[in-house]
Amino acid sequence: MKEKVLEKQTKKIVFLVLLFILGMLIGGLLSNNKHFNMWPFSRNKAVGIPDNTLSKVDSETKTHDLLFVTEESLEFNVEANKIIIYMEHYEKDKLIETKELATLSADTVSKDNLYGVVQWGMIDWGLKEENLRVGFMVNENTVTSNYTIISKETSAAASSGMSYEEEKITLDQPILIGFWGFGEDSAGSLVFEEHGFNKKELRTNKESFALFFKAID
Repeated sequence: MKEKVLEKQTKKIVFLVLLFILGMLIGGLLSNNKHFNMWPFSRNKAVGIPDNTLSKVDSETKTHDLLFVTEESLEFNVEANKIIIYMEHYEKDKLIETKELATLSADTVSKDNLYGVVQWGMIDWGLKEENLRVGFMVNENTVTSNYTIISKETSAAASSGMSYEEEKITLDQPILIGFWGFGEDSAGSLVFEEHGFNKKELRTNKESFALFFKAID
């Protein structure tokens, strides 16, 4: 009789332990899926991208193709009112032009979750003139834009995309997503720091063009 009671208690303990382990596994999976905005938390989200994050997407796994020629594809989720893509043009360390290329806003008056894709690619590559095309999608609304990069100096050139695989999005703070530098004997791609470009480094290029992503509060 005691053996049957003990066996019953053992089975109950084993069942509770297994149930606890299963609960932990499910809880961990749901927590992971929520962090990366995967099912069942993927409604109105860029799947696989954490909140308030801009992330590089591999060309083989990207979910949208907005351009015929794409050199860099980024996806994002952010709680903001609007997002703008703009270009800054420098001669040495002097900013001579800021041009907005695209802007898309939330559908509501209040701050909303914005999700989507930014892509850019170069058409008709050349040292004297480069035609940049930008594709931009926010909450299924799409816009494309062109910008012609014309440099007075054609001897040397350098270009780069976003520096890291992921960037944390801070409202009203720009993120550098593309850079083109031109010089006489050499040219370099620069890193955009918290308070902007290092002026000494900017002066190493005769001209620089910087493409930015910014989420607006």
